[in-house]
Amino acid sequence: MKRIRLRPGLITDSWELKLTALGLSVLLWAAVKSEATSRFTMRDVPVEVRVTDGAWVMVGGADPATVDVDVRGPVRELIGLAFAQAMLVVPVDDVEDTVEVYRTRAEWLEYGGRFENLRVDEMEPAALRLRFQPLERRMVPVAVRLANGLQTAARPVIEPAHVLVEGRRDYVAALDSVVVRVSDLAAVLDGSVRLPLDSVRAGVRVRPIEVDVHFEPVPEPSLEAGSGIR
Repeated sequence: MKRIRLRPGLITDSWELKLTALGLSVLLWAAVKSEATSRFTMRDVPVEVRVTDGAWVMVGGADPATVDVDVRGPVRELIGLAFAQAMLVVPVDDVEDTVEVYRTRAEWLEYGGRFENLRVDEMEPAALRLRFQPLERRMVPVAVRLANGLQTAARPVIEPAHVLVEGRRDYVAALDSVVVRVSDLAAVLDGSVRLPLDSVRAGVRVRPIEVDVHFEPVPEPSLEAGSGIR
């Protein structure tokens, strides 16, 4: 049987060139493999609702608050997608009822990156439930609350006496006043001060956010003549 003899230096000669060729072959293999199509499931993608209908406000968040998304595409893009900040952004331009159901759409998915060859196969769940209330606006009186120990000679005068409150209908309807609290004796003694209104609750706006309050301090007791104090 004929023996195969390797020339001395066959492995070691030009080792840099051989290593380069090996590296190029590995890169070529990876490039080919990266074009293979595969499937990836993004779990718990958050849902964000953007309401542009000015006559309604959203109550709470989407139900459910997250979705699972099955995506198909090149492996190299799926690998990048695994590290992207994906979000399902639901645009709401026209509200017709207090409860509405929206079917999820692939074009609502924002990846936070550029992925040109990905395709959404499926979303779970396939629909979202959104709740709304009509936007309510009305003028509400302002009330002053003095801290314990503070007194005035007359009821404080507030300018303006009413402020505009805007928000979901049930919140606004439950308001009988918006409060401004006074806890500083110096404010009472100064006679007039601008003070911020208490925050009503999340989702309700008040305008203006400050009012001028005018006080009439209680007169200090004076010493009467002949009181016997010398």
